[in-house]
Amino acid sequence: MRKGILLLTLLLLFPSCVNGLRETKPKVEPKRKAAPAPEKLAQVAEAPVKKTKFKPNALYYYMLYLNYRAKGDWKGAIGALKKAAELEPKNVQFLLEAAKLAAQHQEFKLAEQLAREALSRSPNNPEALKLLAGLLVLDGNYKEAEKLY
Repeated sequence: MRKGILLLTLLLLFPSCVNGLRETKPKVEPKRKAAPAPEKLAQVAEAPVKKTKFKPNALYYYMLYLNYRAKGDWKGAIGALKKAAELEPKNVQFLLEAAKLAAQHQEFKLAEQLAREALSRSPNNPEALKLLAGLLVLDGNYKEAEKLY
């Protein structure tokens, strides 16, 4: 009888000991979903334009540019930056970024065209002047490049 009372007292004082006596079911952790592939991200980024009345702004196209650049689609990235530049004509950074990206991929004529457009929107922009001058030097047009420096 003393053993029974002692056991009951221990169980009341230390209920955590009861867990060891009971059968417990193993905990099953929920499965985590894998991150979507970059191709899926581009589809998701374009989906709101097609399915809803969402009106994209320049920030939307800049985010789309980042997505395209991350997956290695530089032509899509340049297209997204051009759209962003159309929506915000005073912001020449979109055009300059597109020109730099085109130059990185040896599309120098496209890069020159984008740099000239940026320069036409902001004639005294030092970054646009420097970029266009560098592209002209690569093209061998030293006299025009000298005027820009």
